[in-house]
Order: sequence, then C-alpha cells, then structure tokens
Amino acid sequence: MLTPCLLSDKSRLPEIFRLRVNCYSNSEYNHLINKDKYPEGWFDKLDDRALHWVIMDNDKIIASCRIAVVTDLKDIEEDFLQFGLPQFGEYAFFSRLVILNEYRHLGLTHKMDDVRVNYIKANNIPTTLAW
Repeated sequence: MLTPCLLSDKSRLPEIFRLRVNCYSNSEYNHLINKDKYPEGWFDKLDDRALHWVIMDNDKIIASCRIAVVTDLKDIEEDFLQFGLPQFGEYAFFSRLVILNEYRHLGLTHKMDDVRVNYIKANNIPTTLAW
C-alpha cells in the first residue's frame, strides 16, 4: 500500500532531490527545473532542516513532500512578506510535493497533504504557507 512515512534516513535526501528534477523535467516547468540546470538534483537551504515525507514502492521513493518550520520569513526564498505577513512568527511552509508520473491520479497528493496537516495540528503551528 502506498502510504506516506516520515523520512528518517537523511542519507536518502539526494534521491529526493533527483526525484524533484525527474518530475519537473516531465512537466510544463521543465524549462525551469531540469537535469541541465540541476545535475545533482533540486535542493535548497531548507532541505537539511525540513521534515520530509516519502511514499515508497518497494525501496524506491516515488513521491515526496516537505514542511519547513521557520520563525523568520526571510529564511524562505519566496517573498511572503509581500502579503503583509509579519516577518517573525512560527510558520509551517508546505513545499516540494512531487509524484512520479506513473503514480499520479492515485490520491497520493491528498495523502501527502493529510500527513502534513496532521503534523501541523499536532504541533500547534499557527500559520501554514504553501507555494
């Protein structure tokens, strides 16, 4: 059964980075994110401290997403300050949801969103941002 689980082995992060590029390379955004621009995979400064959920098929990561909990909006590359949010506070930043094409339309996006929403509720994080 394809069920999200929290990634406990950070040594698998490079697989997630490559999965992101693979998924975007096969999308309308391939001019922005592709193997030529990101030969080592797509990652940023939030990845090391973020919580990552994965869905595995056997031992292969076929989907991933993350939440980065930040207390300063300037830690996020996207400009959320433009929306009038206070710079400082506790924010859960939803981002980087990818699913291999052959596993799309199976309800995996909903499963990934559910685990992240449940985490936010369980940890009483007051504000959620998504990009």
